[in-house]
Amino acid sequence: MGRIRIKELESVGRFLGLPSENLVIINDPQLEDGMHVSWDPQHIANIIQRQFDGGNTFQAIFTFDEFGVSAHPNHIAVYRGVRLALEKFDSAKVFGFALKSTNLARKYIGVLDVAILRIQQILSTKKSGLSDELAMFTWRPWWNYQLMAIHASQFVWYRRLFVIFSRYTYLNTFEEIRWRSKLNKK
Repeated sequence: MGRIRIKELESVGRFLGLPSENLVIINDPQLEDGMHVSWDPQHIANIIQRQFDGGNTFQAIFTFDEFGVSAHPNHIAVYRGVRLALEKFDSAKVFGFALKSTNLARKYIGVLDVAILRIQQILSTKKSGLSDELAMFTWRPWWNYQLMAIHASQFVWYRRLFVIFSRYTYLNTFEEIRWRSKLNKK
């Protein structure tokens, strides 16, 4: 990952007001960033397991879904690794949530996607009485731009446009990651 990316992540933590002891940065040579680099989901699951074994008491893990938002292979591998880790824990104490990928049109209509999501929620709750989605709206979309700007090494021109036009700046929807043994307990 390198010193630059580590410093950027530490700066993000400070911007968000996270105590430094709550920030865990994994700098692993087997997890180099890149569209043409494959990450082993089992290796990711092992890293997560070590965090639990080391005494971390987090109750939820938020990750990408199986499509990785942008089909980035690293994002997809993280989802698979989190899923493997959650299956291994087999515990109701740890919840996993996956950021839902959307189609290209919805991905780039920005804040307008809030209306589409609301219509979908109304229609789905009429059918089942419940919605399986957790929607998170931001009241400070400029923070996303500021946070990405802190990642100066990653904040190239197309990411600047992404942050301005993407629905993910304004709205994120998550689904709980469920697995067979957990479903049988409910």
